[in-house]
Amino acid sequence: MLRLPDVIMILRDVFNADSTLEKSRTNPKYFTRKRKLPFAAVLEVMLCMYHKSTQKILNKFFGKVFCSQQSFSEARQKFTEYPFVRALECLRNAFYSSGNRETLKTFHGYHIFAIDGSAFALPGLKSLLDIFGGTGKKADAPTARASIIYDVMSKFILHADIKPLKVDERTLAKAHISAIQDIICLKKCIILMDRGYPSEALIRDLLGKTYFVMRVKSSFSKKIDVLPCGDHIIELYPNISVRILKFALKSGEVETLISNVNDINFDEFKRLYFMRWGVEIAFDLIKNKIETTNWGGWSEQCIRQEFFLGILLTNVVLICEREAAVKVDERRNPRNKYEYRPNLSNIVSTLQGTLSKAVFAIPKNEIISFCSCIIEECAYQPCPVRPGRSFSRNKEPRKTKFHKSRKSAL
Repeated sequence: MLRLPDVIMILRDVFNADSTLEKSRTNPKYFTRKRKLPFAAVLEVMLCMYHKSTQKILNKFFGKVFCSQQSFSEARQKFTEYPFVRALECLRNAFYSSGNRETLKTFHGYHIFAIDGSAFALPGLKSLLDIFGGTGKKADAPTARASIIYDVMSKFILHADIKPLKVDERTLAKAHISAIQDIICLKKCIILMDRGYPSEALIRDLLGKTYFVMRVKSSFSKKIDVLPCGDHIIELYPNISVRILKFALKSGEVETLISNVNDINFDEFKRLYFMRWGVEIAFDLIKNKIETTNWGGWSEQCIRQEFFLGILLTNVVLICEREAAVKVDERRNPRNKYEYRPNLSNIVSTLQGTLSKAVFAIPKNEIISFCSCIIEECAYQPCPVRPGRSFSRNKEPRKTKFHKSRKSAL
């Protein structure tokens, strides 16, 4: 199992590598002289996970040595998102390496991935509106389309991207699949997608390449609408046969799935598709707990930096959760009514400041003991898992700035 000390060493190697600086800076002259804000210092500040006033963060980081917000902003404009993208790639390669792959969870021998997208609200600037597009009645609220492919059983984001709204989710889904095909065998994967993805072009593209399960809308196809609940195989398009699975939910709604998986029983598909909920939890972690959309910069470059940093931090949090879960299970009282799992908000709060310290400041021979202390704190006060809970969805919620169930961990 990939552990936190392994993660720290990967991040340390990437962020301190000369090649990272060379490929990141937008001008070969940048970060060549010894100044108050070298490249490593800028990365360390960003890795602290503080979402407060930039000047307050800098004062805390540099102490009595004054560093202005303007200087920090100028330094951020001198490099791209490459350091965080490269760190994500190295972390993913280690996570899915042959040595670690045996520790990953599977479902009937398949890795279960989910692809989903989400709208990310951006600062209200015309420059960002021109680049990313907008939402709202007048389409004047700058918004970007983010998309990820997520391992729902092993809890890891394999690939992510942020694009203008004009780039549709299916295009991003194809890009995700292309990005991971050299890391893992697609024939051993099942990809889950919701109702926004099914189309003839995408289905044709995925057939023969990988396995998929997609939910479809009630009016997606007349051939599907006339079928009763149950398991069917039909020719949906010319020379394209797929499996159609229809379930009656407790709410009375009929859930319809399209798939090319033929070696899993009908009764298992409801459980299989329910796993897609993991990608929604991942977006909740990215947007609400790590607060990626609490942008610290207002340029396209800063938006991309903070997005990929948010994805990287999400993976680090999830790896810490897996490691802390082992300790929670070891300490569990068998008389407890529920199973327990680590509290994600507590993990995010624990990593604030300590992650950057581990990557940039702690001596190499002290990393293991330092990480052990972090994991001990991450395993503190776990949450009970209450199966079968459900809540009615309020389709017209009253908009409040601070929601009663959203307390900041940062």
